[in-house]
Amino acid sequence: MVGTENISYQSLPPLDRALLFQSIIQKGTKASEIARSIGKSLAYVSNSLRLLRLPPIVQEGLMSKTISEGHARALVSLTDPEYILTIYREIIVSNASVRQAEMLVRKMVERENKP
Repeated sequence: MVGTENISYQSLPPLDRALLFQSIIQKGTKASEIARSIGKSLAYVSNSLRLLRLPPIVQEGLMSKTISEGHARALVSLTDPEYILTIYREIIVSNASVRQAEMLVRKMVERENKP
C-alpha cells in the first residue's frame, strides 16, 4: 500500500486503521486504490473510514474494547449523535451482541425516519 511499506494495516486497531487510510487518501490515493492494494473491498475501506465520524466517547469505547468494531459499524449507520450515544449506552448496559446492536440501530433508524 502506498506510504505504508513497514506498517501492516491488519495489526492496527480499527480507528488507527481508519486514520491510516484517511492519511493515505489525503496524500492523493483513492480509497479504491487502497482497497485493491490490500486485497479488500472498497466497502471495507469506506466502513473503516466511517468509524472516524463516531462521537469521541464511542471512539474511546472502541479503542478500549468496551465495544467491538461490529458494534461501532452498526452505530455509524445513525446520523444523530444523540441517538448514537443512546444506543451506545444501551449496548454497554445490556452487554448486547453485535446482532442485538444492529436491531437496536434498525429500530432507531425507523424512529429517525418517521415524519
